[in-house]
Amino acid sequence: GKYLTEIGRMRRLDERTFVAMGPQASEEGLALEDKVARGEAVWLVGDAYASGGGWFRVDSKVETRKNEVQPARAKPPDSVLSGEGMSKKNVYLSDFGGPSGTLPIDGLMIPLAGSVDTSVTAYRFGVNADVRRLWFEAGKGVPRSEADLEAALRRERLKVEGVERRSKDKILIAESGRKRKRYVEKKNRVTTNTHMAGTEDGRLMESIMGNVRRGKFQ
Repeated sequence: GKYLTEIGRMRRLDERTFVAMGPQASEEGLALEDKVARGEAVWLVGDAYASGGGWFRVDSKVETRKNEVQPARAKPPDSVLSGEGMSKKNVYLSDFGGPSGTLPIDGLMIPLAGSVDTSVTAYRFGVNADVRRLWFEAGKGVPRSEADLEAALRRERLKVEGVERRSKDKILIAESGRKRKRYVEKKNRVTTNTHMAGTEDGRLMESIMGNVRRGKFQ
């Protein structure tokens, strides 16, 4: 099913603008801009509209010179989510968030003739924007390569022998020109099939495992 998060009830201001109904901050203390971001997709649902509403984008048009097309930095993401957000250089044409919880959309939301209640319930896909920002912020500190991992371990004065050994193995493989399987004798090995000890099958199995540990089966 759809993974939707409710943004809240919105009152129609005009065909492209809605504002939050009631207190701007919810019980969770989240303002509108903490729930959804510029360029992201929102689903507006209301009985006063054809098909019960529809999907729109939070408006992201920016100020430009006369007849100039919108720059790439103002383009909504290809996904319904904005990832790490849009450019901080953008100066937008429409208001968004703030004390009134203003939600500008990139399309027209026109109610059916004779409709009295033109309010909607707004939803977004996935978790709130503040959780996504926290996720991306936390991800910035994750090493992207083995070299980054080794450097991070050294900064924290942690052991890096395993990293160094893997690097040396790669060098040896490169110098030899071919890959060889490595067999490592595990310490504190626990034998579980003790019921076969002393039998012919048990001796055969032990012989095979010994050859594997010595690298005879490559």
